[in-house]
Amino acid sequence: MKSRIIPFILPLLALTLVFSSCEKKDTVPANEALTNITSQVVAASYLQILESAVVKAKLASTLEGAGPFTVFAPTDDAFSQSGITASTIESKSELELKSLLLYHVIPAKIMASEVPAGPNAKVQTAGGDSVFVTRNSSGVFVNGIKVIEADKQATNGVIHLLSKALIPPVGNLVEVAQANPDFSYLVAAVLRASTGATNVAQILSSGGPFTLFAPTNSAFMDAGFATINDINAADPDALTAILTYHVVPGRVFSSDLTNDATAATANGAKVTIGVSPSGATVKGKSNESASNITAANIMAINGVVHVIDKVLLPPGSITSQVVATSALSLLEAAVVKAELASTLDGAGPFTVFAPTDDAFIQSGITSSTIESKTKLELQSLLLYHVLPAQVMAADVPAGPNAKVITAGGDSVFVTSNSSGVYVNGISVIQADIEASNGVIHLLSKALIPAVGNLVEVAQANPDFSYLVAAVLRASTGATNVAGVLTSAGPFTLFAPTNSAFIDAGFATIDDINAADPDVLASILTYHVVAGRVFSSDLTNDATPATANGQTVTIGISGSGATVKGMANATASNITAANIMARNGVVHVIDKVLLPQ
Repeated sequence: MKSRIIPFILPLLALTLVFSSCEKKDTVPANEALTNITSQVVAASYLQILESAVVKAKLASTLEGAGPFTVFAPTDDAFSQSGITASTIESKSELELKSLLLYHVIPAKIMASEVPAGPNAKVQTAGGDSVFVTRNSSGVFVNGIKVIEADKQATNGVIHLLSKALIPPVGNLVEVAQANPDFSYLVAAVLRASTGATNVAQILSSGGPFTLFAPTNSAFMDAGFATINDINAADPDALTAILTYHVVPGRVFSSDLTNDATAATANGAKVTIGVSPSGATVKGKSNESASNITAANIMAINGVVHVIDKVLLPPGSITSQVVATSALSLLEAAVVKAELASTLDGAGPFTVFAPTDDAFIQSGITSSTIESKTKLELQSLLLYHVLPAQVMAADVPAGPNAKVITAGGDSVFVTSNSSGVYVNGISVIQADIEASNGVIHLLSKALIPAVGNLVEVAQANPDFSYLVAAVLRASTGATNVAGVLTSAGPFTLFAPTNSAFIDAGFATIDDINAADPDVLASILTYHVVAGRVFSSDLTNDATPATANGQTVTIGISGSGATVKGMANATASNITAANIMARNGVVHVIDKVLLPQ
């Protein structure tokens, strides 16, 4: 630092201005000529501490020079807010004061309107360090500190008044913590964590930049670490998970914080920011209440520190998140009986599509159902809801439905559209619930694995016995309908119930078995659409082509979805949707569709 300062000030050290002989004024009268920066400081009664610092640092003549300079000038209140008083100035050496003051000086003229809007722009000070300036709707900021009055013109530059002093960094983030006795527990935690799988100290000493929300000693005590010995006895990897939850990539100054913003942390989870007239807060996923940011914008060479009064608690594992969520009691019971709790506590990452209790019940699965199933049956059901990777809602592609492999080796199909995110056509009602080892998305219904191809799905449901009979009878004619519906596909089958066939004139299965196979084939292929068309893909007035070459018309309204045949007087209601088959998907309808 000294080597950078001396070339800048050496030619001017012989000249000093005797400030004490000047009478202070708050403003320059209109009939007086514009003066240099030193004279402006002398004239302002609210810059007395700055004046005394400039005098002791022998920088008065420097700031009278040709410049141009930009001086970020802390008022007397600003210095006091930063813990710097007249006594502090008196106690510091000339070189210490030069380092402090030149951190407030830019060797160029920068008007407020020339400060770029975020992100924070790096500029070099007269002392060779860097400060970060930005402008937003709230004003101009330097290292996150507000300019309270801008563009005070001088003959050799401009002065901007600051609400606090700029304090040069004392080192990297670890060194900043080591320099503050109220961070001794934090330092101990960093060192202990670094004995595990992740060298946290090395990360916080690296180039960065990072933003560190730094809990005080009291915050660690309140979190259950009564002494530093308790920290030194803690699991290093558990400490790592906590500490990296306090680190956000990049320099995020207090001026960058916005209410309800979520910031991604170094451990992959998010914290929530709160901003109100009473100050700023940050809340961890597992914290009951937010932590206050009690001091902000402490500079480090590789980032910035905000002091907080609570330890931020990251989200627990997927298992612990399920256990902690009252709406997932059926899922919890299933996970326990299936002996998958330890799996979902593992490293992951996982994505769990989690049916709520209502979703399970909507799908016919109750606590009694879970109790009646074997461990293997429950494992098959549950692993159909788990992906062996983390997939956030924003990662889900817009249609067509993307095929992904579940942890059980089956396939599910995900898509996003203007209405939300869907899995096998079932809506995600709450997305992106963070866990330490992945993410949870809440579903409106359970995902039911396919029991076979389209024919086998129909055969497994007693309400499709007329449909099965029709498929078999039609297959005795020119078209092997059963062969089509058991082929690779994929297909979408609008499947009429037994009642629908009866209403269409087939009073008994004998009537179906007596029907013309080719007529039945023409009707049945009119119920088949190429591709997997989930309920989430249906749009009002759409006319998809069917396997017999004609079209059906889709209807979407607040009461549900319908499908209408060209010769039907009224539309058929889709009474159940998105029943999975290995080679397609089934939608149950209450009328037989009639082609022309």
